[in-house]
Amino acid sequence: MQAVILAAGEKQRLEPFTATKPKVIINVANGPIPEYVVNTLKRIGCAIDKPKNFTKSVTVE
Repeated sequence: MQAVILAAGEKQRLEPFTATKPKVIINVANGPIPEYVVNTLKRIGCAIDKPKNFTKSVTVE
């Protein structure tokens, strides 16, 4: 099984928690959100590859 973790956006759904810190360091289930997601994927059998960083900006109209 493969998965893609998307970490982007305006962070509106997590306000007011994101008013002072970025989404990636907000704790969920005793750890940062990305750690929770990776651990969940491992638990259900997804192989974890090293993180990819895509910095190309795309505008959709």
